[in-house]
Amino acid sequence: MADRKPKAFALDNNTDTTAVSGKSPHVKAEPQVGDRFDDGTIFSGISPDTGKPMYARPVDESLAMQWKEAVRYAARFEGHGKPVGTFRVPTDGELSVLFQNRTKIGGFNETGSVPKGWYWASTLGVDPRDQRFSDGRRGCSYENVYSSVRLICS
Repeated sequence: MADRKPKAFALDNNTDTTAVSGKSPHVKAEPQVGDRFDDGTIFSGISPDTGKPMYARPVDESLAMQWKEAVRYAARFEGHGKPVGTFRVPTDGELSVLFQNRTKIGGFNETGSVPKGWYWASTLGVDPRDQRFSDGRRGCSYENVYSSVRLICS
């Protein structure tokens, strides 16, 4: 995914629009959290687990899911011009980055309601991890509880 270009920066000659801002047209602009890419994903930050850029889908999956269902769904998901296996449920650390950047990424349910206001992480300890996006509260839920899912890729 090294060839990703934000919509605002993609040009045919592989340069960016920083020339408009007075910078060299041959210097590539770094993506900013919230930048939307041609494939429909949104730059969401750097994974604290891998050190790689993370790209989120622009919307939550339409239905809340149980944890195992969410992980299986992610493994089968194909979209945004990417093959099956590209997207995944974020880890606990990555979910925290999504929470911190939720305003710039957009579209998260911040009502705090159950199940739509809570989001699954792929991290599994004794129980799966989740996080409420109204206030950032983190917890562990039983696998049979329903929560929202926002898939990412890197």
